Amino acid sequence: MVRLFLAPAKGNAGGRYFPFQGYLGLTPLRVDGIVRTKLEEDGKPVLAKSLSVHVRCYESRVGRTGSHRSHILVDYAKTLWQKSDHEEYGLLGDFDGTFKISLPANVPGYSTANYQEYKFFWRVEAVLEHVHINYVGSRLLRYYDLPLIRYDVPPPPPPNPSPTARPTSSSTPLTLYVPNSKPPTPIISYNLSTPVLPVGPSDLILSSLFLRPLDPSVSIRSASVLVERRIDLYHISNTSYFASATDVAPASPDENEDPVHTASSPSSSSAVATTLLPPRGFFGSASSPSSASTTPPPIALSSSMPESSSAAAARARSPYSYSPTHSGSTLGLPGASASSYSVSSSSPLLPPPPPPPLPTTPSAALNELPSRSVATTVIHGDSGGTGGFAVDRATGVWSKTVNLTWPKARSQNLWAMGETARTESAEVTFWVKVKVVVSSPSLGTFSLDLEPRELTVVSTNDSDRRLALAKFAEQKDERSKSKSKSPRRRRARESDGEGERERERDREKGRRQTQSDGGGGGRGSPTDPSGSGSGAKAHRHHRPVPPPIPTLPSLPLASPHAHAHPKSPPMPIHIPPYSPTTTTTTTTTKLT
Repeated sequence: MVRLFLAPAKGNAGGRYFPFQGYLGLTPLRVDGIVRTKLEEDGKPVLAKSLSVHVRCYESRVGRTGSHRSHILVDYAKTLWQKSDHEEYGLLGDFDGTFKISLPANVPGYSTANYQEYKFFWRVEAVLEHVHINYVGSRLLRYYDLPLIRYDVPPPPPPNPSPTARPTSSSTPLTLYVPNSKPPTPIISYNLSTPVLPVGPSDLILSSLFLRPLDPSVSIRSASVLVERRIDLYHISNTSYFASATDVAPASPDENEDPVHTASSPSSSSAVATTLLPPRGFFGSASSPSSASTTPPPIALSSSMPESSSAAAARARSPYSYSPTHSGSTLGLPGASASSYSVSSSSPLLPPPPPPPLPTTPSAALNELPSRSVATTVIHGDSGGTGGFAVDRATGVWSKTVNLTWPKARSQNLWAMGETARTESAEVTFWVKVKVVVSSPSLGTFSLDLEPRELTVVSTNDSDRRLALAKFAEQKDERSKSKSKSPRRRRARESDGEGERERERDREKGRRQTQSDGGGGGRGSPTDPSGSGSGAKAHRHHRPVPPPIPTLPSLPLASPHAHAHPKSPPMPIHIPPYSPTTTTTTTTTKLT
């Protein structure tokens, strides 16, 4: 038997996460490392089929018994070793292999997020397919987590198709009424405007609310706005969706030291990304409206945004997917009008009904994943009481804009804030919900809930994306400037002519150095006989050489007591005047 090791190309693998380069969804992402097999103490090689490395994105759910069931959404693979074609198994002993897997910018998949009941995660895995061994299995696995976060922005959702019973009107308000209430609630026309563009950490969520009661005596006391995260888990049987899934491997580094054996199908030998499965379709309904004379005129406050061709093309490449929905409402009060709206994209609050359960045995029912919904309030805000609304007495419209700030991303290891995601087994969506408190002199005070609006949430904001692009460009420049000059890397670059260009630059640099050394840097050179090298230095730095400083002639001094008394003051020197009558000049030094 052999032992399997997975390590990064640089550094050690002592931590939980594997190093990578790039930003998911924004730039190409690269994962490189080393896969190594070593013989154990018995020294016997293993009969194996293949040794491969994978970069995968999983989705995982919790079953009835508390066990996690995972499904592969994205798989990029590279085969490092494979048996011969004419043999069923091959002998594998000590082996070292390097890998480099690149993920394109438009790779599918979602950010790493843990919702306790449902989660997404990325991993780099080394998989050894070997002969079946009793109590061991047929696969040996080593893995490390990749904390990948998406940096791209999903395209805007397509416009909601309007009901066929009436012409399209993007400015038609929605009429709020609670039927069968005792006493009956007042009729209110309202319009809610929510962000259409995706919202990221620290972004503002501006929710503009416009209310117009049918009865002028009705007043709006307050309104509260909250954002709710809804996780809809659909009914999935073990034999259909999770047929090729593997159990979630232990996440702690200590448990990662032991091999994890699974029984899933062999992996592919080429780097291929599996596309996300299409999302489940929503079921929407719109009723034909009736007309009445008491209907207030519509409030023109917002408009729909048609989808451009570029947005449609981007949506085809993006992992984010949207399904068109129908939105509408029906009034339950006779004589009142029923109106539909298409102010912004919205979806029904309730998930689609699950398919009818199939007859299964009790043991098979334990492996199935039931359908359920989990709702969590993310942020909450209010209008600030009665004074928060602005009233237009001429039109009777009460208006207010509530500002909410999307919280910053918390640690992805614990319970994540998350992002909008849709797969075949689950959906993670965010909804803006508004509750209005209405006061009437005749009917009293009522609390009414408006229809929720869907909000698209991403894991990063614009500043994060700009910073990521700047860092990626800086790292790319550093890699191009600090290329290794080792013979191994130079031979790898000779295929595209880069090695020859480097050698030419080295030769040119050597010639320049030789010329500068011969021009005055050498000892006893023709231009500088003294060997000081000032000429070479002036040529190299292009600095003019200062002229030499003339030296004054010195007179011989005889000081026998100079060494004996080094600190004595200097003696005066007497020089006799010049006499033109004598031909010999005698200099006498008198010491006193």
